[in-house]
Amino acid sequence: MKSKNLNKGLFGSKGALFFSWEEVLFLTISSLAVFLMFFIEIEVDILQRLSLFFIICLGIPHGAIDNKLFWKQKEKRESLFIALYILVAFFTVMVWLVAPVFSFFTFLLYSAFHFGQCQLFYITDKNNFLSNTLFLSWGVVMISFLIHFNLDDIYRVSNTYPEFRLITNAFNAFDSTYLVVVSSLIFLSLFTYNKYKRSVKNISFLRELIILILSGYFFYTLPFLVDFMLFFCILHSLRSMKHQYSFLQKNESHVTLSKYLKYVLPFTIISILGLLFIFILGKVVQLPYSFSYIFLIVISAITVPHLFVMNRFYEKA
Repeated sequence: MKSKNLNKGLFGSKGALFFSWEEVLFLTISSLAVFLMFFIEIEVDILQRLSLFFIICLGIPHGAIDNKLFWKQKEKRESLFIALYILVAFFTVMVWLVAPVFSFFTFLLYSAFHFGQCQLFYITDKNNFLSNTLFLSWGVVMISFLIHFNLDDIYRVSNTYPEFRLITNAFNAFDSTYLVVVSSLIFLSLFTYNKYKRSVKNISFLRELIILILSGYFFYTLPFLVDFMLFFCILHSLRSMKHQYSFLQKNESHVTLSKYLKYVLPFTIISILGLLFIFILGKVVQLPYSFSYIFLIVISAITVPHLFVMNRFYEKA
């Protein structure tokens, strides 16, 4: 797969002059959410429930064809891949149970790298320390925005669900303002360096700055769950699915949207049914943790093997 092919196809942004279509969608829906909150005065709970729905229905599918991205599978290889995927996820859950604070902050770091790698896929000098640090810094900036501008919501969750307190208490160890400032300076320094090396065009440089500034504004204005949905589902998941679709177009014949959806649906349905089972079980049986905490652990466990797959995917782009 060549990087120039990542913007082709039905999911691509062929002919885009500035923003990609998923960035336009992100900015449009974010603006609409602000309008609904402050001018229509729609209830926050409605926006949050819609956000949770989209997190499940759009966030999960973007990792549902990892088996096809990792290799051109045969039956034995696919079975081996699924077994290894589950094994890594299970190990991640075990680590969460033993060391939740370590697991949470590790989850934030590898998620930050994954987000940045997807967003800045067009960087030509890949697979070196500076590029990887650039990817990580972009993701840390976005996550620091989410944390800094939503600390009240985060502490409110810990007051409702005591199992989150170990994690939220760790936030008291640092000033989130410094995290925002330091991560932003590191990203801007590295991105400027890449610009002058000419691996980043002026238009791309300007676009990323606008996206970061407007993201900061939306994260400051909107509730946490809405912020996360807009970033994770639209800016990240849809972009990742665009790249996956382009990969399939290049490596398989007659790939259509319906065929892509057939690839995505099986593991998406299994994952959603699994979460639904846990939710219902929590209503019937007294589980040691809330559904919100279990949901965080499950997402973290799935993300670890997904990260390895997508890292390999983008390294070959």
